Amino acid sequence: SADAQALFNNGLLDETILHEMGHVLGIGSIWQSRQVLGTSLLVNAGTANVAYVGEGAKAGFSEAFGGSGNIPVENVGGP
Repeated sequence: SADAQALFNNGLLDETILHEMGHVLGIGSIWQSRQVLGTSLLVNAGTANVAYVGEGAKAGFSEAFGGSGNIPVENVGGP
């Protein structure tokens, strides 16, 4: 509870909850396990141009933001 209070006090609680909800939905947490199945949901991993290539997500991203192609992935965060 002290961690949650610190996040709240620093204005980061909403962002942290959203981030963790993404993991529950599979964002980031299933990318490596898919490689075991012979497919990868990432391209250019380890570079400045890493992108997500899930077909359903690409369609939704295109509808929401326009354009086409792969979805850029933030690549300068923590481990």
